[in-house]
Amino acid sequence: MSEMPEPDVDEERFRANMKMHRERLGWSQGELSRRLIESGWGIFHQTTVSRIESGERPVKLGEARAIAAMLGVSLEKMMLVAEYSRLEADLIHRLESLGESFTTATSGLSRLIASREQLEHFLREGTTVSMTERDERLREIASTAVAMLSGRTPEMALKRARNEPIPETIEEIYTDPFAAWERFIGQPDEQAKAN
Repeated sequence: MSEMPEPDVDEERFRANMKMHRERLGWSQGELSRRLIESGWGIFHQTTVSRIESGERPVKLGEARAIAAMLGVSLEKMMLVAEYSRLEADLIHRLESLGESFTTATSGLSRLIASREQLEHFLREGTTVSMTERDERLREIASTAVAMLSGRTPEMALKRARNEPIPETIEEIYTDPFAAWERFIGQPDEQAKAN
């Protein structure tokens, strides 16, 4: 037969968890009281919350259920050692944050890939007519665009996020964008410079 904890231990753990979860939500004692009243609990003053948390007054079973539900925690978890409960809440929060960050990163990466594809299509298809006229301003913009394409890959985004060094080839593209442009559209550099 398993050993039953003493009633005072459950009461202490409940109080510690009550305060910890209330503070985690950023609620004052008055805010918890107001929410309990709004949920239909009836009269539940801020002083009642204070007296329960300080141990001046025992918590009744019905109150314990209502408080746990309002704090979004099961009654069973309110009886855990407060440190375990805090660690569990922190872990859940960090997992949720990781999921949100992953969703944001995936969305951003999808936009990056779509933007790259649109720019590549434009550079390959949309500028061939204008480039035969050797419009110098357009060449500058297109060269910059190719340099941006080379440095704005999903892999480079990951490297920047990790603060890893950028490969030298990418830096070279930024220093000689005209050569990068010529390689991109498939013209030899010498032919482009001769024109």
